[in-house]
Amino acid sequence: MKWHYLISGQEELVDKIIAFFTSKSTDAELFKDIVTKCKNNPLSSPGNSNHGISIALGYLSLNDFIFYESSLENQKGIPVSIVEIILKRLCQKFILFEQQLLGFGHNMPYSLNEGITQFLCSRGLLKNVIFGFSYIVQNYQNSVFKIVVTTNSGDLSMGTGFLFNCQTSEGEKRSIVITNEHVAKYQNGLEVHHKDGQIETHKVIILSDKNDLAVIVLNSFVNLPSFHLFPDPKILDDIVTVGYPPVPTANARYQLVHKGEINCFLTNYWNHDYFLFSARTSPGNSGGPVINDMGMVVGIVTQQLFEPGSFEEKGQLPYFAAVPSTNILEFLNEIDQNY
Repeated sequence: MKWHYLISGQEELVDKIIAFFTSKSTDAELFKDIVTKCKNNPLSSPGNSNHGISIALGYLSLNDFIFYESSLENQKGIPVSIVEIILKRLCQKFILFEQQLLGFGHNMPYSLNEGITQFLCSRGLLKNVIFGFSYIVQNYQNSVFKIVVTTNSGDLSMGTGFLFNCQTSEGEKRSIVITNEHVAKYQNGLEVHHKDGQIETHKVIILSDKNDLAVIVLNSFVNLPSFHLFPDPKILDDIVTVGYPPVPTANARYQLVHKGEINCFLTNYWNHDYFLFSARTSPGNSGGPVINDMGMVVGIVTQQLFEPGSFEEKGQLPYFAAVPSTNILEFLNEIDQNY
């Protein structure tokens, strides 16, 4: 059984643990209150005259958390084992660091990686990092859409797109769906379908003339978790893809998730930038997000790279390619300036 199943039903406690140990960077008022209440914590190591100084510097221990929570009204017993699990996970992800020279056991203080914590918390991504891909997929599954297209020949075609919420210079919230140019082009009709089949109407479709990218501007704001773009992935970063490829004998298009890693960055003959990844994709995945372990989009599925007959003659499988998020960001900036 995976470790995160052990904390099922403990969401409120997990939120409190995260808020407490990241407060130095994320919540000045909470951190001030923690310092005030915990500087004279009797649960701290006996004779530790420097405890108040350590607390003020943001060095917080499990005992400090228990003492602080116990001082609040209507606080029930705290399952220490759950706190230990979350602290271990925060350390594994380099959000907290154990300060073993300053204490041990439940009195061992933890210091905070403030830069990465501020980056993640400002985008609402900290839980993604803690709980991993299962949580990410569950949290964002409804933000990946089916793009149903009626082609010029009258046939139906399907691709994938993902939600990106933004704000105009006038302060208006707006939802767009990012997909491929080849998904949104050559169509007599295009519909954006939620995972459950609900349809979103759109105002305009904007196609890129540089990359295989398109933006569908929706008529109304969609209050679902919005993806964020990460422009600096690395070789061998773990990723997942989410999309709607066809499945033989299935009675509909289902959302499929595949896990893999980034394998290579390349430029093709036409000076287009791609990266290759190992997660399996099919034509219906086109326009789907390539998501890293922070829950951020590092690229968009664009095509399979292969030579005709290469599998039959040589047993060579296709490579799966994505347009990097740097190109998506450039396209969005162009849209912002021109529209």
